[in-house]
Amino acid sequence: MKFGELIELCIKMVENFDPKKAVTAYVEDSLKEISNPYENVFIKQVFFGVIRYKTFLKAFSESLFKANSSNTNRSDATLYWIFAYLTLFRIDELSHDDYKRLIQSQDPVKMNVFLQFIYSVEALKQHVRAEWIKEYDISYIDETIIGTIQKNVSGVSDILSMVEKKATGKVVLTTNLSGNLTESKMSETQDKEAGQEDKVKKGTVPKPFNITQQKPKKVKEEEPPVEPFHPKPVPEKIYSTNLGSIKAEKEAKREEARKKTKEKYQKGAKPFKFKTDERPMYKDKLIKEAEEKEQKLLNFNAKYHEPPLTFKEIEAEVRLNAAAILREEYLLQKKAVEEEKKLKSYEVDLHNSGEFDRWQKEMKEKDKIEKMQEVQKRKIEMQMARGEAVAACQNKLKENQILVEKVKIESEAGMKEREEKKVEELQRKQILRSDVLETKENAAIEKKKVMEKNQQIREEIEKEIADALQRKKEEEVIEKKYRDEIIKSIRELESKPIERKTGFDPTETAGHGLLEEMSLAELREKLEIVKKEKAAEEVLNRQENVKKKEEYSKMMLGKSERIAAAREKKAKENEKLREEKKRKEENEKKQQKEIKEKGLYEVHEKISEKKREKKKEEERLAKELKEIKLQRQYLNENKAKIEEKAWKRLEMGAERKTQVGQNQKLIDQYQVETVKMKETKIRAKEAKVEVLKKVEKNTKYQSELDDRVRENEALHKQDILSKATAYQQQKEFETTLKTKQIQKNPYSMKVTIQTRKAGKMSLKGTKNQPEIDPSPGMSPDSPQGEEKLDDIDKKLMEEHSKAEKQEEKLQGRQINHSHIIFHQSY
Repeated sequence: MKFGELIELCIKMVENFDPKKAVTAYVEDSLKEISNPYENVFIKQVFFGVIRYKTFLKAFSESLFKANSSNTNRSDATLYWIFAYLTLFRIDELSHDDYKRLIQSQDPVKMNVFLQFIYSVEALKQHVRAEWIKEYDISYIDETIIGTIQKNVSGVSDILSMVEKKATGKVVLTTNLSGNLTESKMSETQDKEAGQEDKVKKGTVPKPFNITQQKPKKVKEEEPPVEPFHPKPVPEKIYSTNLGSIKAEKEAKREEARKKTKEKYQKGAKPFKFKTDERPMYKDKLIKEAEEKEQKLLNFNAKYHEPPLTFKEIEAEVRLNAAAILREEYLLQKKAVEEEKKLKSYEVDLHNSGEFDRWQKEMKEKDKIEKMQEVQKRKIEMQMARGEAVAACQNKLKENQILVEKVKIESEAGMKEREEKKVEELQRKQILRSDVLETKENAAIEKKKVMEKNQQIREEIEKEIADALQRKKEEEVIEKKYRDEIIKSIRELESKPIERKTGFDPTETAGHGLLEEMSLAELREKLEIVKKEKAAEEVLNRQENVKKKEEYSKMMLGKSERIAAAREKKAKENEKLREEKKRKEENEKKQQKEIKEKGLYEVHEKISEKKREKKKEEERLAKELKEIKLQRQYLNENKAKIEEKAWKRLEMGAERKTQVGQNQKLIDQYQVETVKMKETKIRAKEAKVEVLKKVEKNTKYQSELDDRVRENEALHKQDILSKATAYQQQKEFETTLKTKQIQKNPYSMKVTIQTRKAGKMSLKGTKNQPEIDPSPGMSPDSPQGEEKLDDIDKKLMEEHSKAEKQEEKLQGRQINHSHIIFHQSY
């Protein structure tokens, strides 16, 4: 496989990689077809390296695109990643010839841009170093990465010159000792001294392109002037006739033609006689048979062979649920209560509400009839309104036709005025354009000056930030070492074991000082008593539940019998109500038919009246149109006089226009001068404001820094005081607790004191101190033994105080770091 194909394979693998998938599985799947083991290893190493240093290489490619935006394309980012990985991390492993072939396999223009950028130390420090430092150590980037490039520049000089010759054809790159690239033209004498005699290439002679000349454009011939349209005069017959008379004539002619055709075909005509009319007809029977056949064909997929049951004739058995029984019983009770109320009211008031109910029903029926009549009236009114709307629409169309003619005359005059105004606006805008271009040129010069000032300020700020970052990293390294030492010492202390032994007695309490404290034996006895009480309660509850269920079942049976009787009674009442409802519906339908017939008759009469009125209005409008046409004929004669007046007005308007134009130019010149004066004043004000802002910024920054320092000092003091008070309170609490425990349970406290002393003795043995002989005068209970134990306690307290001081020093350093971070963020 060629070198170019290898690099194309690497580019595809990097671009098609999905980070959600496993890396090894993806590499094995994509390299199944490659049999050569050396090529397989090369592709794997390049792929793994690019993914590992992706952020490093991405920063390099972004800075390369920014520095050489005109000579590079962002779609070649993966190609630059691969070659950057090979040059920065694997150039020592590659041979000189292999590296040369890899570069020759690619486009020389792309490689020329890449090599010039990567082998120039100044470009790397200026563009890339700041981005690399954010994620890697400064010493690693300055020594390993940029240092290796400085070393390898001399060995790669022939490749750089070869690539630049192919890309440009003129310039050759040579390297200085510092590693920076310089351009120089190699003369023929230098080539001879070095022993490299290259053949002199002939220079290219430019030749003009054989471009086809354009054909001369055809000049458009002037179109002949269009003659004005002269319409023919209106015939006099139009004014003598009318649309109504024309329609009447046409209808009379049609009726005459109909009469003639009837007379022609009715003479001696006889009706046709068919024998089929004489035969007997079984039409109804045949229709029934045909319908039965169609139904049989349509019911081929029927589920039931027999007709479905009519459930109205069969009485359905309903099984009632407990909830349904209670619900229906509640409704029955409610009805019984209402009936009792009615009877009581009848006993007290001595009158029934039956007459009122009858009167109420009659009034409701009357209201329904009146509502039907109103609805029918509204329908009639809507139909009438529709006819009126159609007539109004037609009248509006006629009025619009008259208005259109008037508007056409006015629009022609308006168009002429607009054209004149457009010419004036064009002249004014051209003057403004020339003024604006002059002001733009001055603005561009000042903009460049401001940009240069801003660039200088930016460079100064970047230098300050870089120095602060270096200081911060150095301090972090010192702090890390100090922390590691403290952690080691703490872990050594924690690794030493402490033996603790305590005795357990089930009849004794724990001795925590609670009110209802008991031993384990007492607790077990109480649990057994509680279990027996619960068992007795369960037996009583079961007996009560059985009695309640029996009573409940008897009550539900009585209620269900009452509900069945009430249902039968209700069914009979419902049948009577249905029959009455059917009668009422039939009566309502009859009334509706009568009301509709009356309404249609009224509508017919009103529409006929409207049509008569409409005909009268049409005749009146026709007369008015005739009069308008006659008036127009008289007005055409006076056109010549109107044109003379219009010409005089145009002359007056031209004179006015010249005067206004002169005045407008003077006003525009004055405005331009005032704008220039305002610009100079605004610039001076802006410069003053910028200076004042910088001064305020510096003072604010200094005041905030001082406030932060004071706050940190106050917080540090408060922390120290709180720790000291907490330590004293803890010590006092421990002494009081020890005394209380000794008073309550002296046996257990003796055991704990002996174990503690034994632990302290073991600690002394670990520190390589001489063992104490178990003589009668040196027992742990003796006063000499207690003194030694107190000495050990004092030493432990001293070590604890040292550890607290070290923590305070660490907090002080963290405060200094917070000052530095605040400075950078500001």
